[in-house]
Amino acid sequence: MNDEPETAPDGESLISVERSIQAFEGPIPPPDMLAHYEEVLPGAAERIITLAERQQDDRTRVNERVLDILGAELRVEAIGQYSALVIAVASAVVAIVTAVTDPSWVIVPIGVPAFAWTAMWALRGIVRQPDEMGD
Repeated sequence: MNDEPETAPDGESLISVERSIQAFEGPIPPPDMLAHYEEVLPGAAERIITLAERQQDDRTRVNERVLDILGAELRVEAIGQYSALVIAVASAVVAIVTAVTDPSWVIVPIGVPAFAWTAMWALRGIVRQPDEMGD
């Protein structure tokens, strides 16, 4: 093995450079790096682990809050749908009673929207958009 530096065709020396990069994902570094932090700054490892635990607790609280908000939104949406159904059915009943007792022009402005609302409400429960279902 030759220890002399390699030379370029024009007679100049070639220099070889190696680079090493070390990286990690997550709040806690690998054990050897954590030990090095502890050597440089005593107590650093405990501080890093405490920080990671706090971050996890915060993420858990945020996730729980998001789930609470989504649940409340679903309840409000369900109340709105049931209210629309009640209005649509009541309008349909009024339209039918009006048509039987006094067939006049009143049936059209009351009956058509009532049947349309009822059909839209029923179809919304059967055919939901993918973005509404969390897909």
